[in-house]
Amino acid sequence: MKKNLLLGLSLMLLSTYSAVAQFSDYIPLVVEGARWDGYVHVEGWLYEHQEYHPYSIVIEGDTTINDTDYKKCHYLFPEINQAPNKYTTVAYLREDINQQKVYAIYEESYMSPINTMWSGDLYDYCLEHGFNEVLLYDFNNPSNPDLYPEDYFSAPSYTTSLITTDDGVTRRCHQLSDGAGSIIEGIGYADDYHNGDLLFKFPLKAACPCNTTVNFMQYYNENNDLVYRSPRDNGHKFHESITRDNVRWEYIFRDTNFMTGITTEKTFWIEMKENTKINDQYYYRCVAWSNENDSITLGYVRDDESNRQVLCRYESDINNEVVLYDYNDITNAAPLQYINTAFTNISTENFRYSYRNHDKFTVKDDNDNTLFQIIEGIGFISDGTSYSNGHLLNYPTIAQPDSRDYRIIFNRIFNPKDGSTIYEAPAGVENTTINNQNELISINNGAITTSQDALIEVLDINGRKVASTHGTTLSITSLPSGLYIIKATSYNNSTTIKIAIK
Repeated sequence: MKKNLLLGLSLMLLSTYSAVAQFSDYIPLVVEGARWDGYVHVEGWLYEHQEYHPYSIVIEGDTTINDTDYKKCHYLFPEINQAPNKYTTVAYLREDINQQKVYAIYEESYMSPINTMWSGDLYDYCLEHGFNEVLLYDFNNPSNPDLYPEDYFSAPSYTTSLITTDDGVTRRCHQLSDGAGSIIEGIGYADDYHNGDLLFKFPLKAACPCNTTVNFMQYYNENNDLVYRSPRDNGHKFHESITRDNVRWEYIFRDTNFMTGITTEKTFWIEMKENTKINDQYYYRCVAWSNENDSITLGYVRDDESNRQVLCRYESDINNEVVLYDYNDITNAAPLQYINTAFTNISTENFRYSYRNHDKFTVKDDNDNTLFQIIEGIGFISDGTSYSNGHLLNYPTIAQPDSRDYRIIFNRIFNPKDGSTIYEAPAGVENTTINNQNELISINNGAITTSQDALIEVLDINGRKVASTHGTTLSITSLPSGLYIIKATSYNNSTTIKIAIK
């Protein structure tokens, strides 16, 4: 009896020891490539209607401050930026693995595109006390007073439990008192009622009565695997707007005269300009131009986030509002309405760019050839072939029945603020060489070759540099399958082409 009792006690102690050992390994939070997705919800007297702005927080890049190594932490808003760059860095993070603490230095020069989202949180404290390193998380003690600036927040109590996230990993979850959310090991703050995110884990207080809230939705690891869904994630799909600032759609207008056989090309752009109020609704004025002194207004466009539609009033028919794109029923989109029932072979897939998932609709002919695509947040793209010759606001157009023919070829969407490419023409869309005075680049047997010494750069579809060299040859045999942008710059020439590696 005593022997069995001792055996049972030993097994219980061994089991307890194993459990402790199992969960004793600390799970880091500051990891290269980790991403937190969410949305900013804005409503109130400053706005005509509720707005939902999707955003991501991404850890990418290294830096050194005061002889200490940090990771760069970026806020990405699809309306403004698609990839980490100098304009998106909001904080610098470092982690003390032994102490299980995360520290942050906030970026003083960063200005949020939703300017009210800063007021009332730690940013105000930094403005008053200086942009020095602050303790952001203490996973051993979420009630550490150092986490809560004096006269700003009072330290809450908490209870700790173990949870298993979608990746099968068991983590500590510290539930804060008064429904203030949870602190999850390796993930950070997750709210179930109050709003906040990784960097601002306390409810925000807007600077004006416009009720700005920031809500964390999902966490993805460095391999882009979904790890955790916040209690805020109710499965609602937030519409990414086409109408946004600091974005240009770039096209090549190729005009051929069949009488002479001469082809001329011109690059033109489409861009959203100032807000215009029509019938108590706000629209972006949409213009097309090939130089700053030669622009025309195509129409007025607005997003209806609640119905996942893009609506348009054309300049030539401003009193009539039409559905330009309908992501719930793409056959209701203007391009599909224009060609009526000529093509019914339409497929839908989940498409990923700029760290986010979007709906992509591909229209094919009866022989399964791709005619054009409509992508959420990007719009209509094509290679300018018959039945699919058009742009963001223009329906597909059949070749002109006269002595001339033209193509409108989608090239890219870019941010004119820093020149970064947001989205490039996909494989199958005709490659276009830009600023090419003479042929500088050739690709043979898995190597890029230039006709003279040049800076050769290879960028992925998100605009990140994956390979580069100074010289005349660069091997690309080690690159994985995908779309890439090749840039070569010599002393007297610059060439950019797009390639697909299969």
